[in-house]
Amino acid sequence: MVVEVSVLSVWTAAWDVKAEASPSRRVVSGLSRGSLSSSVHIQELASPDTAGEASETWSVLVTSFQSLLLLLLGELLLRELLLLLLLLELLLLLGELLLMLLLVVVLLMLLLVVVLLVVLLVLLVLLLVELLLLLGELLLMLVVLLLLLLLLVELLLMLLGVVLLMLLLLMLLLLMLLLLMLLLLLSVVATTRVEVSGSVD
Repeated sequence: MVVEVSVLSVWTAAWDVKAEASPSRRVVSGLSRGSLSSSVHIQELASPDTAGEASETWSVLVTSFQSLLLLLLGELLLRELLLLLLLLELLLLLGELLLMLLLVVVLLMLLLVVVLLVVLLVLLVLLLVELLLLLGELLLMLVVLLLLLLLLVELLLMLLGVVLLMLLLLMLLLLMLLLLMLLLLLSVVATTRVEVSGSVD
């Protein structure tokens, strides 16, 4: 709407300036505004006095039309530039949004890395606890084995004690047998002496 109003204002201003110069141009300007009929305009333009003036008015019209076209083109270019600027702003906004999304993704990745590190630390602690438990179990197994060895040693000592007792008993029995044998021998010797002495008497 601004372009159309500016075009009409320039058009009417050009016709007003040229209409003030000569009466034939006033007729032409009146025709542009619709104040006179087309027949009067044709008659005055057909006269030889106004031929040069008509050519000048047409040249003025052409130049004004060219200027108007240039203005239109300039405004179109300005609109295109504004559209380009808007597109650039939209692209910049999209770029900022993408950067924000990238920052959010990076933060999420950092959070995931931190969570993974915490999980790994927890797993390491659990593994250390399990290793300590295994070491404790191994120590308990070693203690149990030591206790079993002590029990075996005690059993061996008890067996040795029993064997020694048995040997002592056997030795005592043998001594008793030897003593009995000696007593028997002594009794036999004594009886033989008594018999010998009785036979001599």
